[in-house]
Amino acid sequence: MVDKITSVLKSVHPMVAAAESYFQSFSENYRAMVKNTIKQIREYEFESDQVERKLLADFLNYPFDHATSAFHLVRLVEYMGNISNHAQNAGDMMRAMIAR
Repeated sequence: MVDKITSVLKSVHPMVAAAESYFQSFSENYRAMVKNTIKQIREYEFESDQVERKLLADFLNYPFDHATSAFHLVRLVEYMGNISNHAQNAGDMMRAMIAR
């Protein structure tokens, strides 16, 4: 899951760089680059969500000795999932900013 979240976060910087170039020049090439990086962020976030769902399902089948262990693992996975969700939200906001 960490690898998936890292992929999402690494895609945010190219989006911001391309958006900065677009807002300076309003070139269609830069706009297309921004849209492509947003699409990539959404794909990575979807993969992150799939891993998150798989981990949570696995936790339900695992025989934990203490309920608090299960609770903390579930919360950790949820917090990690929120990181990629926020990156996708940033991409959605950027898409709205470059919309015509």
